[in-house]
Amino acid sequence: SRDVGHTHILQLEGTVTTPHSISQISNRADVHASHFDFAKSRGSGLGSNTIVQDGDFLGHILFRGADGTDVSTQSSRISGAVDGTPGSNNIPGRLEFYTQVANGSIAEKARLTSTGVFKMPDNGKISLGGAQSGNGDLEIYHDGTNSNIKNNTNQLNILGNDIRLLNNGASKALIKAFDGGAAELYYNGTKTFETAGHGVN
Repeated sequence: SRDVGHTHILQLEGTVTTPHSISQISNRADVHASHFDFAKSRGSGLGSNTIVQDGDFLGHILFRGADGTDVSTQSSRISGAVDGTPGSNNIPGRLEFYTQVANGSIAEKARLTSTGVFKMPDNGKISLGGAQSGNGDLEIYHDGTNSNIKNNTNQLNILGNDIRLLNNGASKALIKAFDGGAAELYYNGTKTFETAGHGVN
């Protein structure tokens, strides 16, 4: 066996066609199952419980491939980190997702925070529909200046019985539309235009 990226205590390497893997099976009549545990302290000795700090990494799952020279280069990574001030029996955490683009370096592309917020950097897109490669049928992203919803095929439908477009603070209406009722336009929070059964009020 050999080191992959760093020197490791446990290594597994082979040449047979059967994939080399590590498996765990749990047989128990309850909701619990097998697991891998990653833990970290800020101590320097065995058995330390020195408290970790906000931003400390707690564990990594790394994916590497041979690049013709070695197998040290990371292609992608999932990291767990402290996401707030830790205390007794309370370690707020986040998950960070990293990938490497062609001719680039590995970088964080998405984050799930301790408060349940899913974050992506500028130009990181939520791409829905279509093939797994290429652009999706619907893209939602921020380009560094503006927020965009881009539909790449057929119609973009917004469904609902009571649809409202509000200002950034959600304190003023810009547009209201009601199923079976009026469509209303507003100027600075004041209704200035309204449709009716006979046309326009």
